[in-house]
Amino acid sequence: MQKIYIFENTDSLHIEESLVTIYKVFKNKYEIKFCLNSKALNRVKNNNEIINNMIDISKVDSLISFVNNVNKEDIVIYPTISARNIIILYLMSFFIHKNIYYIRNANSWLRYTTHQNKFSFKVISKTTTFFKKKLLKKAFQIFVANSNLKNYLEKNKINKVVNIVPYKFFDENNYKSSRYTNKLRVVIPGGIDISKKDLPLIRESVNNLVPGIKDKLEIILLGKPSRDEDLKFCQEWKKEIGESVKYFTAFIPDSEFSNILKESHFILGILTINYEDKYNKETYGITKDTGVDAQAIAYGKPLIINQEFEVANEISTSSIGFKNSHDLTVIIEKLINNSNYNELSLKAMQNSRAISLEKIRKNLKGI
Repeated sequence: MQKIYIFENTDSLHIEESLVTIYKVFKNKYEIKFCLNSKALNRVKNNNEIINNMIDISKVDSLISFVNNVNKEDIVIYPTISARNIIILYLMSFFIHKNIYYIRNANSWLRYTTHQNKFSFKVISKTTTFFKKKLLKKAFQIFVANSNLKNYLEKNKINKVVNIVPYKFFDENNYKSSRYTNKLRVVIPGGIDISKKDLPLIRESVNNLVPGIKDKLEIILLGKPSRDEDLKFCQEWKKEIGESVKYFTAFIPDSEFSNILKESHFILGILTINYEDKYNKETYGITKDTGVDAQAIAYGKPLIINQEFEVANEISTSSIGFKNSHDLTVIIEKLINNSNYNELSLKAMQNSRAISLEKIRKNLKGI
């Protein structure tokens, strides 16, 4: 049986979810092996399915041994590509014939940017993009999370097969029909970072709710603060509305993370759409993916998100867009009054079921 190696040498949060998704998509046709360094291994140490099929690449000699043992027809998939591992991946590309790179930030692969303030940031950005362009030319295929990213790459004529392998797909075991009764639970998944998420906007929206309505709302920030200023934001918000907001200060185990999403009524995406970090410029929903819509799909939940975010067609009928804080306040008030939650919940479940493991496999090309 032909082999697929899933190569992960970063310590990205929740890498277990992406590893398990790729494993489930391809285990029916391929023998799967996970190539993990010590940091990645620590993230998945409790997952026996991964551990029992794992190759440790923590040391240089073990990495060289792995590369030497990859056959010409074997495929290597890279779920995470970062500035720290880009040169290693480039060197590996000379010895491995079928490399598949998972692109999450398209512009960082396609064009150089000049917005960086520090010289060191400019060097890292340009170096990373230079090597990504090289990898793109040599790639066997590209994986992306959704149709928007696929369309963007194809419009930019990358001349590679682009397959959609979602960050997560719908699993009946994840679904729980949480009918709204007396408290609306809204979850904002992912790390708490006000440079990426416009959390002051939802704070303003909630503050504009009248007390009787506000008491019927529970907002769960399903992540931990990235910086001291993010923690301070959470602490101040907690003082304002008490039990109506919840946040975490440590890594959330996958089981708890999943249970909270199961019990939620809505997934809320409150993104800084035109995202700019110290290296790159991206647009959420077009050039950059997000776990927000992926969680809505995985758990069959309706999605509330910025109106300018290009929601994938597959879940458009179970999504609500907002323009500003006032708009979001009105949406929350209507939902708390239960005007159309049950209808949206049903549509979300139906939309998610259409994004099944079988459909993902059916739509794959060349693999």
